[in-house]
Amino acid sequence: MVGAPIVVGLYARRLPHVRRFGTLLAAAGAGWFLASLSASQDDLVHSIGRVSGWIVEVFLVYLVLAFPSGSLGRVDRALVGGMALVIALLYLPTAVLVEQYPTPSPWTSCGADCPGNAFMLTSAEPAVVDDVLRPLRELLTVAIFVAATVRLGRRIGPASHVMRRTLAPVLSVAIFRLAAMAIGTVSRAVAPNSSFTEVVAWLIALALPALACAFLIGLIRWRLFM
Repeated sequence: MVGAPIVVGLYARRLPHVRRFGTLLAAAGAGWFLASLSASQDDLVHSIGRVSGWIVEVFLVYLVLAFPSGSLGRVDRALVGGMALVIALLYLPTAVLVEQYPTPSPWTSCGADCPGNAFMLTSAEPAVVDDVLRPLRELLTVAIFVAATVRLGRRIGPASHVMRRTLAPVLSVAIFRLAAMAIGTVSRAVAPNSSFTEVVAWLIALALPALACAFLIGLIRWRLFM
């Protein structure tokens, strides 16, 4: 989850036309390293990792929409900005309100035995978190990923032959992760401790290195065609 984006990013930096994207992808890999701290059994380190796992979702939307040039159009910037707002307004504030972060998560396999939240400032978790904030933010997150995937798909239609071959692998993995996120959101709400929900969480996690490989395949196709 960390090594694959960094390696592909360093490869992309060798190509003049996609050097900016390579820098962004390598930087995202470093951000995902912070998210991987969620696997720690220390309360503080685990909490840093879980909060970082929220923030890097913005990087993910950015990368999917910016591939391969590294630049965003006006609609793309609106989607990335929307994701950043959802994280800032509906995810980050709950870091000081909850006793434990939602499980299962793509960033940790601790399940019911996860460490507590080191950032909690309240004496008890407000009911509004589970009743309002969590369902709303998960719905908006899936909606933004749907929009980003549709946006990527619409770019493929009028694109040149080489650009279609470059974008197709990324679109395939984006659709896979989107479907896994939607299923995982429903499954975690209905049966958070089921083995099915845990499997879906692992699929979402594996979609990150898969996306890095999709970027690599797209870049190799583009380079060979050129």
